[in-house]
Amino acid sequence: VFTAVCLPFSAYCLWRFLFGRKRVNVLVACADDHLRNAITLRISDDGRGSDGDWPVRLTGGVMYKSRFGWEEYCFLELASFPHRFPDFCERTNVIIFVIDSSQSVEDQKDSLELFQPVVNYEALKS
Repeated sequence: VFTAVCLPFSAYCLWRFLFGRKRVNVLVACADDHLRNAITLRISDDGRGSDGDWPVRLTGGVMYKSRFGWEEYCFLELASFPHRFPDFCERTNVIIFVIDSSQSVEDQKDSLELFQPVVNYEALKS
């Protein structure tokens, strides 16, 4: 039996415990749940059946395994503020952040607020 305590840092601690220094290749963040889920379904293998222990549900996100050709990648859908997970963002190759222009002005401001703290990560500079 596994008992989880939901604290703001629990996703980070669980990540470090389960995956050590494994690299997250793609990170998706979006204030709109429907858009984020649509992107996840397009990229992940989740729609084609799970592979053992995948997807891995974390507090604040879900990690998937994706295959493109012979290559295998880790894909993290983040349902929280990206700057709360600096270790995720710093070791990510690609960050996909979505701001939908058809959202209300308030939702767009929320999206920009999510995005602002992560603009200094290496994946966004290149």
